[in-house]
Order: sequence, then structure tokens, then C-alpha cells
Amino acid sequence: IGVSTVFLLSGPMIFHSYNQIMFVNYMPFLLAGMMGVDRYFEKKRGGMLVVSIFLMIMTSFYFSIGGMLVLVLYGINRYLMNCEDRGETFTLRGFLAEGIRFVLPFATAVLTSGVLLAPTACALTGRESGGAGINLGSLLTPRISASRFCYSAYGVGLTTLSLTALVAMILGKKLHERVLALSVMTVLTVPLFAYLMNGGLYVRDKVMIPFLPLICYVLAYYLEHLVVMQEGVGVRSVRN
Repeated sequence: IGVSTVFLLSGPMIFHSYNQIMFVNYMPFLLAGMMGVDRYFEKKRGGMLVVSIFLMIMTSFYFSIGGMLVLVLYGINRYLMNCEDRGETFTLRGFLAEGIRFVLPFATAVLTSGVLLAPTACALTGRESGGAGINLGSLLTPRISASRFCYSAYGVGLTTLSLTALVAMILGKKLHERVLALSVMTVLTVPLFAYLMNGGLYVRDKVMIPFLPLICYVLAYYLEHLVVMQEGVGVRSVRN
């Protein structure tokens, strides 16, 4: 309940709910997509995931790129968590095989929404001039942006507690904790990801808004560990 309140009162949700609704109107479908990831790994059914991604794209194709990346990172986390729960040894072959199956719902949703994505792709690839001049070195150099993480309505818009949770998870004992936290931290600090998600036009923090629910999940996981660490109980899925 506490983290849900943090999510609803974050900078982007408060500001853009009345100022620029297109920045957050896809959130219900992104959250449904995370639940669809849970359903996929629990019941091997991808229908909810396909519908959620399709609706997210049709609502906001711009933010759907970051949204799908969020679902991929969360899916990797759930796969590693399942391996741990079942006592299975992680293997690259098994990971790639499961990854190919996991991509199928994404491909189905993207192809289904091609009526919107195809003209957009043509417009982006057919423009005569690119975005602002940016060299490769600056795109690959990690950079901590306070506005990207904290308080700003054009970033994730959480408090500095989100950074604390990410660092704590990076130092966690379990593989799925470290992989998720490192992946999120890498995406948020390496400008190349913001550049690609902005269609190669510029590096703007607003494209990171879809990562808000994933960081809230990390925050919930971190707080749950603080409260019941000795009891061995943790946050297992978004639906819980």
C-alpha cells in the first residue's frame, strides 16, 4: 500500500495526469503487462501479455519502447527467480530457449499494431537530418542525473530512497536481485539507452518515465526485506 501510494504521488503521475496525459496514459497497460509476465511464468499463458503490450503501443507508441524494455527486464527477473525456487541451475542454453519463447508475445503484439508502427518507422528512418550532434563516447559514459531519478516530473520522479533501494539490491545475495538492480541502474545511467528510446533524436529524461513501476517494485522488494528479512518472506510478484 505504501509503495502504491509512492507510485501515485510520484512526479510524473501527479504532474502529467493534468498537464500532458500522453506521458502517463499507458501506465494501466504497462502494469497489466507486468502482471501478464507473472501469468506467463506461472501458467505459461501469454494472452494477457500480448493484449497489454498491444494496448500500450496503441495508446503511446513513443513510450511503449521503454515499456517493453521494462517488461523484458522484469521477465528476466522472474525467470531467474523461478530457477531459484525450483532449485534449477542457471544455464545460458536454457535462458536463451526461454527467451525465444518469451519474445513471441512481444512479436505478436508488435506485428498486430503494425498499422501504427510501420508509418512511424518510415517517418523516423526517412528524415533528412538526425538529432543533435552527440558523440559515441558521451553516449557510453555512465552519468548520474538527479532529475532522472528524483523529484522531476520529466524523469522517474521518486525520492532518493529509490537510489538507496537500487544500490541495496545490487549488493543483494540473490542473483535475480542483483541482475534486476544492475540492469535498471545501467539503463538509467548510460545515455545510450535514452538516446535509442528517443528514436535517435536526443537524450531526454522523459523517456525513462515507464521505468517508474519497475523501480517501485524494486523499492517494495527492498522495504519487504527490511521488515521481514529474518522470516525469509519476500515480494514474489507484482500481483502480490
